[in-house]
Amino acid sequence: VAKDEGLFKKYGLDVDPIFLRGGQLAIQALAAGDPPIMSIGQVVQANLAGFDLALSAGVESHYDSTIFGRGNVTRLEQLKGKRLGISG
Repeated sequence: VAKDEGLFKKYGLDVDPIFLRGGQLAIQALAAGDPPIMSIGQVVQANLAGFDLALSAGVESHYDSTIFGRGNVTRLEQLKGKRLGISG
């Protein structure tokens, strides 16, 4: 959005966003040195994989998540007390 709206140019920033699908691809790119910065999820995953990275900031305007489950769960209330696994 910032690139499309010209905000990078407006504030004198030379930014070339790279969009990588999947955390593993992002970690591999980060390990190779390109790109030099990454979003929060990939930094955490990389550190868990043995990298020594620092997190300087994390900004989210909203968080979307989807829960998949077995067909026997039909209402959100049925998840109370159950164990869930989430990604990054």
